Amino acid sequence: MASEYLQNLTQNFAAVSASLLVLGLAVVSLRKSSSGRPPVVPYWLPWIGSAVSLGKDPDGFFKKAVDTLGPVFRVKAAGRDMIYVTSPELINVLYRNAKTYDFVPIRLEISETVFQIPIPQMTRVVDHYYPDHHRLLSPKSIGPILDRYAQYAFEDLTPKIASMNGKAVNLFDLLIPPAFTAASAAFFGRELPAQELYSDFAEFNDAFHLITAGIPRWMMPAPHRAWDKVIAAVEEYYKGVKEKDLDEVPELVRLTIETCTPAGLSDRIAACLLAGDLWAMEANAIWAAYWFVVELLQRPAEYELVLQELDTVRNAWIGAHSDTPLSSTTFADFMRDSANSLPLMSSGLLECLRLRTSTFSIRRVAEPAELGGYKLDVGEQLICATRSVHLDAEVHEDPYDFVLDRYVEGPLKKATKNGKTVPNHSMPFGGGISMCEGRHFAQSEIKTFTALLLTYCTLEVAFTETWPEMRMDRLGVGIISPKGDVSVLVKQRNL
Repeated sequence: MASEYLQNLTQNFAAVSASLLVLGLAVVSLRKSSSGRPPVVPYWLPWIGSAVSLGKDPDGFFKKAVDTLGPVFRVKAAGRDMIYVTSPELINVLYRNAKTYDFVPIRLEISETVFQIPIPQMTRVVDHYYPDHHRLLSPKSIGPILDRYAQYAFEDLTPKIASMNGKAVNLFDLLIPPAFTAASAAFFGRELPAQELYSDFAEFNDAFHLITAGIPRWMMPAPHRAWDKVIAAVEEYYKGVKEKDLDEVPELVRLTIETCTPAGLSDRIAACLLAGDLWAMEANAIWAAYWFVVELLQRPAEYELVLQELDTVRNAWIGAHSDTPLSSTTFADFMRDSANSLPLMSSGLLECLRLRTSTFSIRRVAEPAELGGYKLDVGEQLICATRSVHLDAEVHEDPYDFVLDRYVEGPLKKATKNGKTVPNHSMPFGGGISMCEGRHFAQSEIKTFTALLLTYCTLEVAFTETWPEMRMDRLGVGIISPKGDVSVLVKQRNL
């Protein structure tokens, strides 16, 4: 796994430095300069900048910078200079003004440097592919995909529970593999060999923050080779489904065929597009369910409340559908009918998204601008540090604590800062033009998977209690994955 390569890169320091490259960390000074430029966080060593102090405690680093310098500042770390924006009000300015604060060039660059899609090739289809891709993942369009996900998650998770019944297992082993195969099948069908792809996918994803940082391939070849294998497998799959009637092809793959074929793009480019989609759908969302289970295991009384809520709703649904027992073909119906009747579970999952997410929305200044009283030059990159809002005590009471019912009123709960309403108090999926397109699927996915898990098994901490920690070296790339794991005793429920 990529951890071996981190050690080779001068252990933690290089890993921290590289991750900061990805996340676009940059320079900031203690006072506003005479030119009206954003202040820079002070540092001692050239090039290294704030890399070490940031790597030790990212949350503490950002809090201190905000308290000392205000909501807009620059950070120098690992040779990179970028400007951070941390207040909800100013982040909203960036999200609303896509003309001045551009995202499309950054998206194209990431597509090329990370997912191997050449910019000249992508620009031939970008005007219609991105909008069509967005529409495909909208709430009006994802219904069939969600139905398939519920079916495949049922088919993949319930046998796993049965095979682990009465055993102590790692929580990761219970949750992540079936979640991975179910999401893959929902978008690609069973023809894509997701189970065989998982180890290569995981190796690439484990090093994702380093690859996006631009760490040379020769310094960490294994993750790149792993991704090459993923692309090759997707290309083989793509060639096969291209021969089918388009009506038989999953929606996302159909869009890719209809985009790439008339544009003369190769099967390899199409596979790179689909592999990028595979990463987007698999790398982040399910960790919210993982963290929710971790939180419940530490709070047995709250675990029981969530379970009671689910059991009550499920029993009511079964009573109203006595001739339709829960199964792989009906669980989607249950979730569709009951999703709004699970306020405590929904709140807990949203709370995990707030507490365990670090999303950096990057923008490039396209024309001279002023933000928060500071001048910005064309070509500079700004980073919306949404986690700073999530951990702002003025916006969220006890922001570092998991509060099960914090969002029991829903995601539109009221929050204020400096006496003003904060509509964007929770931004786990970013915002503006770069807001995660898959967020509608992701939110339904994690709720469906969690409901499945709690319906068909109960979990207890096995052996000694050792809790996973957040991998803060992956700061800025979505839901923070765990470092370590917890051993759980699986008990199948007899319904």
